[in-house]
Amino acid sequence: MKKIIITVSCIVLLLIITLVYLGVFSSCSTEECFINALKSCSPVKYEKYQNSNLYSYKVYRSFGSDCKLGVELKQMAIGADLDLIDLLEGKEMMCQVPKDKMDDISKIDRLLNYCHGELKEGLQQVLLQRIYGLLMKGTSEIIEEASKGL
Repeated sequence: MKKIIITVSCIVLLLIITLVYLGVFSSCSTEECFINALKSCSPVKYEKYQNSNLYSYKVYRSFGSDCKLGVELKQMAIGADLDLIDLLEGKEMMCQVPKDKMDDISKIDRLLNYCHGELKEGLQQVLLQRIYGLLMKGTSEIIEEASKGL
């Protein structure tokens, strides 16, 4: 009988430790709550509209020098290009961000250096397409000006 009680107690204790380690996520309804959770790397979920896009953030418990952060682009802005929606909407990325950099994730370009996943790849693809478009526009203007001179 003692063995059963000890076994059950160990299982319950292991379950509690697992839940605490994996993190039972609380939810933040304000940005202030979320920033405070970020700074302490406390498990929390938060949704935020940024540039009319809905992002979902999850901070995972961390005991090292980095904090694990999940980011999902849940919904693109109304009227967004269909190609962008296909490329980015519903995509996620996981980030290992140094705790001293966790105070401002609103600048997503600074956050990308610490992330991996489909959302990061999609954002990089959009950036490259825009750079290519600007480069081609600039090149065509230079060719046009050079043609006028001839």
